[in-house]
Amino acid sequence: MTWVPNGQRYYCYRCRAYPPVCPTCSKDLFWVPENSKYFCNVCAKYPGDHPVSPAPMPVTSPPPAPVVPLGAPLLPKPLTVPELEKVPIKRFTPNEVVKMVGQLQDMLNGGLLDEETYLSGIQDLKFRDKNGIYWSLGYRSKKWYSFVGERWVEGTPPEMLEK
Repeated sequence: MTWVPNGQRYYCYRCRAYPPVCPTCSKDLFWVPENSKYFCNVCAKYPGDHPVSPAPMPVTSPPPAPVVPLGAPLLPKPLTVPELEKVPIKRFTPNEVVKMVGQLQDMLNGGLLDEETYLSGIQDLKFRDKNGIYWSLGYRSKKWYSFVGERWVEGTPPEMLEK
């Protein structure tokens, strides 16, 4: 599954669908193959044996599937003006981004994410500083990189990053 920022949900390109939602908190459920049922990460429980239904899709169409070499940073595609007006700007400190990467790693290690979903989530963690420079955390090296010219260069991120 891939995180869709403007829809604030995950989307499965293979299934061409959003996941079902938890009947308690209405957040996306995640499939646990070992138990053959869905799990809610927010409620930290299985929603039970009652059927779950997909939530209404908040976006008109899914974004195109990312095509990225394994582990390679990707410069995000620039948004058009109408798209920019719809997307709220979110601000994060570098430490918050490190925690997000750690949570994805924990979910991968715990079997709640497959490798493809994990890498997709990592690829989505690209940020800009106030000067418009892109920043990304190396998921293996845990070092910060900025996009300078035509390549990623190791560096120190500013105190605040925008998504």
